[in-house]
Formats: sequence, structure tokens, C-alpha cells
Amino acid sequence: MMVVLTVIVVALLAPLIAPFDPTTQNLALRLRPPRWMPGGDPRFLLGTDHLGRDILSRLLYGTRVSLPIAFAATTIGGIVGISLGLLSGYFRGAVDSIVTKLIDIQLSFPFILFAIAVMAVTGPNPAVLVLVLAARSWTTFARVVRGETLTISGNEYVLAARALGATQARVIGRHITPNILPLAAVIGTLDVGALVILESTLSFLGLGIQPPTVSWGKELSDARQYIQLAWWTTTFPGLALLVIVLSVNLLGDRLRDILDPRLRGR
Repeated sequence: MMVVLTVIVVALLAPLIAPFDPTTQNLALRLRPPRWMPGGDPRFLLGTDHLGRDILSRLLYGTRVSLPIAFAATTIGGIVGISLGLLSGYFRGAVDSIVTKLIDIQLSFPFILFAIAVMAVTGPNPAVLVLVLAARSWTTFARVVRGETLTISGNEYVLAARALGATQARVIGRHITPNILPLAAVIGTLDVGALVILESTLSFLGLGIQPPTVSWGKELSDARQYIQLAWWTTTFPGLALLVIVLSVNLLGDRLRDILDPRLRGR
């Protein structure tokens, strides 16, 4: 939790705490090693890249791209997936058949190929990127929420509400949705890490965030040819991705332990 909160604070304060402008180039300072290594420049804690840009500053600004895009895509995917999952699990019949077929169709096609195709046709655009990532996210929400709704809709308190004349909208909104949201929060937290990786993958391929905006995936792509000459240019962006994804996944596990009543008291 603390690591995730720290990353969010860093993203908000990046313009204030970054030692340099992340886009400023100085070829005379290119591929300088980190401060603690022989030949390192004391001004650059993590060294410089192939264009003489400060790696630490670029990592700090990278948090302002990867996490907001992943959160936005998860939010959109969650809204769509939860809504379809509730409708599918509650009404069943034709609605359930249509939703499950849509899920099966998407899951049958390699999503990375779909994402590459869409981004290649539309061109790199942050708004399109968010929608593409949301398309990856909604199926997870829909499948899990559908299964939970099928179970909850058969519980006694739901049957009692129907018997007392509660409308379908009231049953879904008052008795089913509140029991679904904690599970959806856990799914969303875990999904953020996956979308951070996917966004970095598309940026690595040149189909995601474009310069001069900083993206960790693009950083790895630009630095891969210098991996033997200047290991720090790839190591630190890779570690940043590792820390973010691992922290978000651990937060998701913690939320599951807190919110899932079946795990309480263990």
C-alpha cells in the first residue's frame, strides 16, 4: 500500500522533485554511468541515456503516464464489464447468451494482435490506447461478476426482496451490486498491473505513447541497443515496471484478504 501511495505522490509531484527536465538533451553527457560508478557524474544519480537525458527525471515523469492510463482503462473496463456481468447473471436467457458469446469471441482472439492492429490503423493516440486497454479489461470483470451474480441472485434475501415486490432495478442496485463491488475492486487492482505491462509493451513497439512524452516502454525500446554498453539505461526502467506491477498486485491480494468474507479470520 505504501509503495503504491508513494508512486502516486511521486507522479503528482514529478515536476517539483525531478532534478532535470526529462526532455533536455545533451549529447556531451550521453551514456554517463550512475553517480556511484567510476566515471559517474554526481549530477545524475541514475546516469544518463543515449541522448544525455537524466534517467531519474524520466523515470519520475514516466509514473505520470503508465499509472493514469492503466487506471483510466481499468475504470472504463470495470464499468462496462460489471454492467454486462450483472445483466447477464441476473436476467440469464438471451442476455446471458449474448454476453457470454461476446466474451468468448474476444478471448478466442490474441489480444496483443488486436491491440497492435487497432493502434497501427488509428495511429498512436492516448485516448485510443485507453479504449484498447479497456477492451482487454472488461472481459475479466464480466466473467467474474456474472458468476457471482448467478450465485447471489439465488440467495434467500434476494428471493425475499422479489417476493415483497421489489423491482428488478432495486434488486440489482440494492441487494446484488453492493455484494459485487468489493470483488470488483480486487479485480480492478490486479488488472491495473496487467495493463501497465500491456501499455509498456505497445509503447515498446512504437504503437503507444510517443515522444516527447515519457513512457517506460519507450525507454526500454530506445535503450535496448545499448544494453551491453550502458546497462543502466534498461535496468532502471525495467525495475520501475517491476516495482509498480508487483506493488499493485500485492495491494490486490491484500484487498482480497480484507474484503472477501471467506478469508476473514484466517
